[in-house]
Amino acid sequence: AIFERKADFIKVAFADYAIFYATFRQKAVFNYTRFEGKADFWSAEFHDMTDFWVAQFDEDADFRYADFHDYVSIRETSFAGLADFTGVDFYDDIRIDRVKPGRTPIAMTEASLSGGHITQPPPGECLFDFERATIGEVRIEGPDPERLLSDFRFLETDFDGFDFASHRDALGE
Repeated sequence: AIFERKADFIKVAFADYAIFYATFRQKAVFNYTRFEGKADFWSAEFHDMTDFWVAQFDEDADFRYADFHDYVSIRETSFAGLADFTGVDFYDDIRIDRVKPGRTPIAMTEASLSGGHITQPPPGECLFDFERATIGEVRIEGPDPERLLSDFRFLETDFDGFDFASHRDALGE
């Protein structure tokens, strides 16, 4: 599917498997949207602002190899199953704030984040796996600066513009 105009799914409930093999040319808004079955955004193209605010994924959320060309906001969103962002390219800023993971860490394996903010919730609430990812000018914030990076897995991760100096407390310096 190709959405030429704003795709507004505010307060929509998808009762079964939701498949979005789609191109979103304008804004894509999934605020207060509930995905009761698996949500599949595999290889989707988002060309304008994308917003997942208070979205709820009751099963797996598959965003593998999607492209986000503009600002992305994932705030107060909950994932009950796997949240897979493997190979996703975030070309503009991303805002991840108070996200609740499912049974596994949020997979950002081989993802590319050019910039943005990730705000951690209280301890034990969220984990991210950035194996073989590229992280640019992303600012990580949270309530406890000393444990801030403990909720992230970095393995063979490339840092391209990441400001380590602003995370001295978490790095023990």
